[in-house]
Amino acid sequence: MINLYKKKIRGDSSSVKVEKWLKNHGLSYNVITSNDITPATIRKMLTLSEKGFEDIISSRKKAKKTWEKLGLNDTHFEFLSTQDFMYFISENPCLLKSPIIFNDRYLISGYNSDEIRVFIPRNQRIIYNDKII
Repeated sequence: MINLYKKKIRGDSSSVKVEKWLKNHGLSYNVITSNDITPATIRKMLTLSEKGFEDIISSRKKAKKTWEKLGLNDTHFEFLSTQDFMYFISENPCLLKSPIIFNDRYLISGYNSDEIRVFIPRNQRIIYNDKII
C-alpha cells in the first residue's frame, strides 16, 4: 500500500500533483495527515530514506516561519537522540516535508515525475518512446 503524507495547507501544489498522478495511474493510496504521524511512522520513513532525517525534515531555509514559531535553530537537534527526535517530530509534524510518498520499499519526498514511477508495479509499466509511463 502506498502512503501519502501531506500537509493540509493551501498552495501545496506538490501534494496535488502526487494525488493526481496516483489517481491517473489507478494506484490506491492511504493519506496520512499531521494527526496520524507517530514515532513509528517516522521510523518507517527513516528506514526507507537514503539521507535519514534530511530526506523528511523541511530545511530551515524553506520552513523558516515554522522553525521560528517553534523557537528552533539547527543547534537544537545536535544533542537529541534519534528516538527523542522522532518523538519531537511526531509532536511537531509541521517540520516534515510535504508530500512524502512511501510504501514498503521506497520513499520519495516531494513530487518528481521520474522518481515517482517506482510505485507503478513492474508488470504494469509501459515503455513508450524509451520512457516508462
